[in-house]
Amino acid sequence: MLMAGYLLELTGQAPDEKPTTWIAPLRWEPLDVDPTDEADALVGNVFKFLSERYGVKGHRGHALTFEKMPLKSMAAYAASDSDLSTKLGLVYYEKSLYAFVLGAQGMPEEATTQPWFEALAFAEREKLIGAPSHEWHSVIGPTGMNNAQAPTFPEGEVVIGELTLQSCTFSYEERRPLSSLSSWSPYRWVPLVLKGRSRGHHWRSGEFDALRQVHRLCGLLTVETGVHWSLKESPRPIEWGPIHLPDETPLGLVKYDGADDTIDTPVLSTLPVDCARLARMWQRCLKNESLGAPVEAYYEAASLRDSHPSFALVGFVATIEEVGKLMIEAPSTERCPTCNKERTSSSGERFRAALRLVLPEEKIQDVSRDLYRWRSGTAHAGRTYAWESSFGRPLMGDSLLVSPPQSTFNVRGPMRADELARDLLFVLLGGKQAITSIDSIAQ
Repeated sequence: MLMAGYLLELTGQAPDEKPTTWIAPLRWEPLDVDPTDEADALVGNVFKFLSERYGVKGHRGHALTFEKMPLKSMAAYAASDSDLSTKLGLVYYEKSLYAFVLGAQGMPEEATTQPWFEALAFAEREKLIGAPSHEWHSVIGPTGMNNAQAPTFPEGEVVIGELTLQSCTFSYEERRPLSSLSSWSPYRWVPLVLKGRSRGHHWRSGEFDALRQVHRLCGLLTVETGVHWSLKESPRPIEWGPIHLPDETPLGLVKYDGADDTIDTPVLSTLPVDCARLARMWQRCLKNESLGAPVEAYYEAASLRDSHPSFALVGFVATIEEVGKLMIEAPSTERCPTCNKERTSSSGERFRAALRLVLPEEKIQDVSRDLYRWRSGTAHAGRTYAWESSFGRPLMGDSLLVSPPQSTFNVRGPMRADELARDLLFVLLGGKQAITSIDSIAQ
């Protein structure tokens, strides 16, 4: 808010332009940029990207500088000869540089902010080409199963982009509490050790890149396996020493060797990970930053699948809508007569257009009506339709011949939306469609 206040003061110094009405941060953390030596090159690469991707012809800017203050300078840059109405704002405060998007009309929306996010990501990648490389390692693991199948990797190292994946030879048993303090459900999972490389002038800046890589991998693994994956050990430089994987943890995890049969956990069938498909999806996300949004939406929705299914459905539907936007929607030449903004299709139209990629036409209306009715009830009215209100004790219906409404919602709501969203992500990312789900949905 302090940085934004400075920029508001700056925009008041340009009376020939419309006053700024909103400011949105491009990064919550400072940029990995030396404000005295690298800011000009950063701005140059930002507008280089905008020129190549969005046809921006040039840029103009104005700035204020200060002496003997923590606030060193602030600047605002606008694209010239362009339909891009927003500006780039930079604040040099103490020893750091902060970046914002400035708007002079309406409210922040994707059409006016996304170009700056993409351009800044390009500029940062260009800047890091000559920066030192930091090798790091991390640990992730699955948090569930897919149809009683546990995801497994082949023996040895697996290379995905610049990441090296190594599945451990042991497992952890995790005791998950039920609706009683003295009862639990045992679950085993195998840690996956990652090794990667990130560039940055120091580890702190490289760490942000490492975390983004791990987050992207967890998202793609969730798409690939249908099982949610999570971070177990944050990335740390290899020179700090090996990651310690303890025999026991205060949280109740217990390590078991692969051949250890001393507990009564049922033996589960395995779900082999298609590493070739995973690598293809990884490369697609590297080439196109916009593909990360639906992957992240699916990943977050999957984390709510068991505990908050009604809200998980909202995320799965959002994933489907975004795939429809990326794959179906074409640029429009029509503009709104009131605000002069480019006309776009509605979210419902994008949703139905996406479904046509994986469902026959006769199924679209019924699926769309059910999913959108439940999704809108939760998103707009705060209603829940699953077992959330039963506090871990799903209630049976009055009759064994009639399924309770919660069961109907679970099968036809989040479960169906999950399968559809996952299939569409396979299509979007260039992987093969999930064979099992398309047939089951169509029946």
